[in-house]
Amino acid sequence: MISIVWFKRDLRIRDHTPLKKAIEKGLPILAVYLVEPKSTTKEEFDFRHMKFAFDCAADVQLHIPLQILYRDAVSFFQAVLKKYKIDGVYSYCETGVAWTYERDRELTQLLRYHNVNWHEFQNGGVQRGRSNRTDWDQQWRRFMQTPLDTPDLKQAIWVNDGPGTFMPEGIATSLKSDTPFQKGGEAYALERLNAFIDQQGYLMYQKHISKPIASRDSCSRLSPYLAWGAISIRQVYQRSMKVYLSNPPGKRALQAFISRLHWHCHFVQKFEMEDRMEFENLNRGFDAIRYDVDDDLVNAWKNGLTGVPMIDASMRCVKATGYLNFRMRAMLVSFLTHQLWQPWNSGVHHLAQCFTDFEPGIHFPQFQMQAGTTGINQFRIYNPVKQGQDHDSDGSFVRQWIPEIASLPNELIHTPWKMTPIERLWTPIDYPLPVVDIENSARHARDTLFAYSKNNPLVRAENYRILMRHTTAIRDVNHRRTEITKDD
Repeated sequence: MISIVWFKRDLRIRDHTPLKKAIEKGLPILAVYLVEPKSTTKEEFDFRHMKFAFDCAADVQLHIPLQILYRDAVSFFQAVLKKYKIDGVYSYCETGVAWTYERDRELTQLLRYHNVNWHEFQNGGVQRGRSNRTDWDQQWRRFMQTPLDTPDLKQAIWVNDGPGTFMPEGIATSLKSDTPFQKGGEAYALERLNAFIDQQGYLMYQKHISKPIASRDSCSRLSPYLAWGAISIRQVYQRSMKVYLSNPPGKRALQAFISRLHWHCHFVQKFEMEDRMEFENLNRGFDAIRYDVDDDLVNAWKNGLTGVPMIDASMRCVKATGYLNFRMRAMLVSFLTHQLWQPWNSGVHHLAQCFTDFEPGIHFPQFQMQAGTTGINQFRIYNPVKQGQDHDSDGSFVRQWIPEIASLPNELIHTPWKMTPIERLWTPIDYPLPVVDIENSARHARDTLFAYSKNNPLVRAENYRILMRHTTAIRDVNHRRTEITKDD
C-alpha cells in the first residue's frame, strides 16, 4: 500500500500541503512530476515553460526522490495501479486549461473505479466550487494568515523506485542547456524573495513598476516562481506582512506589492469559476464585433514589425527574455485589440508562449480585461507614443530592442514616421512605417466600444451577471458609467 504525491504547478518542498498530509499518513510515498506529451501540442506551450518547470522539479529532486517522467497522467496511473495498491493520491487543485480539466475528469473516473481516494487541496487563495464571491476576500485573508504546511521530510518513507528522470534524449539534452530566461527552482525563488523583501528591493517598486527597463530590477520578479509553484503565495504574503508590520522605510511601496498578491488570486479565482474565458468572451454581448482576423496585422504584431517603436520593442523583448513589465504587457494587448482591431484570441496564445510566468488563471482574464470584453472594466486604450515618452523618455529601451532606429534623436525615437524626407536622407533606417494610423484607429475603437456598451442590451445584461458572479458588490449596471481612458 502506497501514497502518491503528484506535483503539478507546485514544484517546491516548503508550504506543500499534499506532501505534508501524505507524510502524516505514514505510508510509503511515490512522488512524481509528469511532463505530459499532450501539453507540448497545445497552442500556449513553449519550451521556456518546460525548461523553467524542469529546473524547479530538479531542485525538488535534491531533497526528495522525485520521479520526473515524460508521460501522460492517465497512462502513468494505470501503470502504477498494476504494480501497487494505492491508498490515496495527494495533489493541489489545479486551475488549468481545458485539456488539464479533461485529464483530471478522466483520472477521477479511473481512481474511483479502483477505489482510490484523490485528496486535492486548495492552492493559494483559490477555492473550487464557488458560484459567487460572498466572503471570498475574508476567506482569502484567513487562508494567507494560516501557518505554512511545511512537511517533515525526516518522517517520510519513500518508494524505492526513485529518484529518476526519464525524458526523451533530445528533450533531456535541451533541458540541461542554458537559456536567457530566469532560472527555475525553489532556491532561486527564496533568493528573489529575500532580495525583494528582506533586503528592501521593494523600495523603488512603485516608482519603476511602469518602466520597461527599471522594472526588471525594481519589481519582485517572483511571478514565474508563483506560476510554477516554486514558492507559494502564502509564503510571499507572510514574509511581506512581517516586514510591513515592522514599519519599514518605503512602507507604501510594500503595501502596493501586497495588494497585488490579492489581485493575483482574484484573477485566478475568476478563471476557476468561469474557465470558458480560455475560448470565449466573458461578456457574450461582445461576440458580435471584432471577430475577423487580419493575418498580416497579427503577424506584424507578433514579430515586432508594426512600425510603432514601443510596441515592437516590447514584443521583441518579451520574446527574447520571457519577461515584460505589466504596463507594457497591457499595452501590447490594447494595441492588438484596439488600434489593430483584432479579436483577443488572435494573440492570446502567442503571448502565453512568450511569458515564462504564463499562468492560465491570470493570462486569459487579464487579456480579456485589456481587450475590453469583460464589460465591467473601463476600456483602456494605451497610446504607445505617450507610453514611450513617459516611461522610456531617453529611448534606451527602444534602442536596445530596435537597433534599426538606434541612431535617431530622442525627439524622433518614438515617432520615426515623422522624419522629414531630408532627415531620411541623412539618417536612413530599415524600419517599417506604422501598419495603422494609431490616433484614428484608437478613436474608432473608443467610439465603437463606447456606443456598443451603452446601446447593446445583451452587454448590459451580461455586465449584471458578471458583477453578481465575480464581485462582492451589488450594482445596477444600467446606471453604471462606462469609462474610457484616453491616451493613457
